[in-house]
Amino acid sequence: MTNVKAPIVDHYDKVAFYRDSDSSRLTRFTDESRTVTVNFDENWISDLKRRVFNDNRRLFRDFDYNWALEDQNFSTPMEQYIQLKLLDVLADVSPDHPNYLKFGNICFRISNTANMNAESFTSESYKYVCVTSAYVKYIKEFLYTFFEIYAKSGADNASSGRKRTSGQAVYDELSRRPLEHETSLARLIHTGFSYSRYKIPLDLAPPVWNHPLFGEHIKAEYGPLIIGADLFLALHELGHILEHTFKSTRRNHREEIEADRAASSLFLIASARDPVLASVHARAPALAFSVLRHFNMIRRVAKIVDKSISDPDQMAGELEEERLLLQRVQVYRNFVADNFMARDFADAYWSGLDDFFVLIAASQVWLLRWAGQRTKLSDLIKRPSRAKHPEATR
Repeated sequence: MTNVKAPIVDHYDKVAFYRDSDSSRLTRFTDESRTVTVNFDENWISDLKRRVFNDNRRLFRDFDYNWALEDQNFSTPMEQYIQLKLLDVLADVSPDHPNYLKFGNICFRISNTANMNAESFTSESYKYVCVTSAYVKYIKEFLYTFFEIYAKSGADNASSGRKRTSGQAVYDELSRRPLEHETSLARLIHTGFSYSRYKIPLDLAPPVWNHPLFGEHIKAEYGPLIIGADLFLALHELGHILEHTFKSTRRNHREEIEADRAASSLFLIASARDPVLASVHARAPALAFSVLRHFNMIRRVAKIVDKSISDPDQMAGELEEERLLLQRVQVYRNFVADNFMARDFADAYWSGLDDFFVLIAASQVWLLRWAGQRTKLSDLIKRPSRAKHPEATR
């Protein structure tokens, strides 16, 4: 084993120096690792390496991915884990797949930047799936806040047999003691404002493992949900690589839906081989969509505060983006239910959206109060609905 990075990684490092600079019209500040964490056991990565590469799988005969076994090619265990999971999924896809020739030279990177973004791009013969550290951390902050409010509700202690955290308990707790959670909501919203302005947040949640109220089942649910949501983002971008050509303009709505569908199929493959992902196979995509909705809401408010939205047409464009995102949320659910006959999966996904929507609505209440409006959570949602996903007043 050498300390020399693989060409695909070395090339990314050189390209990223340009892409993350002002010359690419984005001001991005380095966002160091300083937030809630997911613990990776060394044996977990080692076992995954053996499982992915030791079956004499066709993918690794056709394409050289030996570099993915070398630790020096990754900046964090999470980065290496997701790279291995992408390869694990691709190796399960038949070589008869019409896009099989695109399966080579795919590299996953977590870019240390305060710009919350996920993207895929090509450079020379290499294809890159990138999720920024800001996006990874925002997912963690969102879920940490959800769990913190849930833990204070006492529901965790009241039902030791509960299989997962409940949005209903979070809703009840926020309705009963709204002022109790002002600090937690303010921290999450501040994180969103900071990333909206490409700045590093000053206050981030502490490690989840140190929270005195977090029981073992909350800690056990936290890690898989974070990993699952991060992987879903990566699979969405992988979907763009497999299904679309690359261009300098933004992806259109049709392409985003097609990438969601590809991510759905690939995520189900990943869950079938991994009991950790199987435990959150519906809620992890729901978390990923919910975090994006939450951040987009905060970003719109930041633009209004910073006066970068100055006329009704600009606001109409922002709200159209939200409408299209809600359509993606619905289409994803229908695609899973109709194509995989996984009605239970689709219902669990919808239930997860309901749970996490409580935190979106609570943040909206906080923002409206900050703007001087007297608003309660019950003004936006009467209760988490299992039949139809509620929409916030915009």
